[in-house]
Amino acid sequence: MVTREDYEVAEATTGAEATARLREHDIDAALVGWELPDVAGPALCHRWNNSGEFSLVPLLIMTSYSGAEPVRDCLDAGALDFVSKPPNQLELFARLRLALRLRDLGVQLQEASVRDPLTGLYNRRHMKIELDRHVASDRYQFA
Repeated sequence: MVTREDYEVAEATTGAEATARLREHDIDAALVGWELPDVAGPALCHRWNNSGEFSLVPLLIMTSYSGAEPVRDCLDAGALDFVSKPPNQLELFARLRLALRLRDLGVQLQEASVRDPLTGLYNRRHMKIELDRHVASDRYQFA
């Protein structure tokens, strides 16, 4: 359904594959199944959110479960939204468009937080983030 609407899709059948796809590609949004062979969708979303590595990727969980508890579990795990299975095409694409708009706003907010609005130059916060990233890399490990 998603590929017919001209979205580019990177498929994965396990949580480990999905994590690898997120690292390999510039993924704009992730539609995650509730039941994967190696991990539950909410647990995977929780893991991704706690790592901070994919903080700008909106996560939508798709499941055939219904009721308030699965929705709560998904949102508590850090998913942006919950999509019922089988998905209603109009609803799925409305939720996907919303997720992409929120991602764009997150990118804009992140950019605004590290640049001076007048000059466009990186600010002290950006330099601190970059310094922390470089110090944490293997390149600067001390024995």
